[in-house]
Amino acid sequence: GVFLNRWCSRNASVYCGIAGLAWLNPQACIPQLLSCQQDGVLTIWGVPCSGEVKALTGISLDSPISCLGSNEGRAISGGVDGTASLWTVAPLAESRRLTGHQGRVNAVALDRDMAVTGGDARDLRIWDLREERCISALSDSAPVSGLALSSMTLVSSGGNGLLRLWDLRMRKVCARLPAHKDCAIALALKNGCIVSADMSGGLHLRQQTKH
Repeated sequence: GVFLNRWCSRNASVYCGIAGLAWLNPQACIPQLLSCQQDGVLTIWGVPCSGEVKALTGISLDSPISCLGSNEGRAISGGVDGTASLWTVAPLAESRRLTGHQGRVNAVALDRDMAVTGGDARDLRIWDLREERCISALSDSAPVSGLALSSMTLVSSGGNGLLRLWDLRMRKVCARLPAHKDCAIALALKNGCIVSADMSGGLHLRQQTKH
């Protein structure tokens, strides 16, 4: 790819790492990018192909953020305090705080009207975004480090290097996929294609077969 731009999301006096990034409208004339900092600051950026990147709006949450996901004009963030937050992006505002996890929320995934959150306590929670409530609580085999969601198919990862493929209609694991020696920390799922990445920089690509 071609390098286009570089900018800094922090102010001059405070350093804080980025916990997550998500495109909001990548096909627009000036695409918008949502970033969240670990200290709880969320910012929407206007990101032109050339020219200055500008902060369009921002908001601060009252607790640190650990992860971020976005889909179709909505976003969800996970918190160190065990909560997750649903966000509207026009305007940027927290619409609901989701509770129920027993520890830090490490991963979130969002697709249409469903979200999934996973945490340190090996727990997964499935949320109906229309009613903004938890519709199911599941137990994973390890602390959850990554999630990817497509329709009713979920992929989760944890500290044992395995990927778990879930059928959310049945609320159960339908396959355990060996993938990494190290913990898989990032996942992507599209049309049966699973990409996973681990802490040592390894990337795995797997195509699920149709039965």
